[in-house]
Amino acid sequence: MISDPRLEEVRALVRAGGFPHADVESGGHDGSIAVIRNVPATAASALARLAPAIRTLGFRYVAVDITPPES
Repeated sequence: MISDPRLEEVRALVRAGGFPHADVESGGHDGSIAVIRNVPATAASALARLAPAIRTLGFRYVAVDITPPES
């Protein structure tokens, strides 16, 4: 797999946003999706605020795979 330098920038944004354990990868057949995983369901609003900055890096979409709360 080819390394995408944009992902390091997304990781930095997400970690600075308070999610140090989040995983970030690109998705879609053309790599146009920034996929953020391993974040709690309560993170949706905070990550939505980061989406415009992530999109300026060249991603068309930002997808969040939330982790359900532990019971």
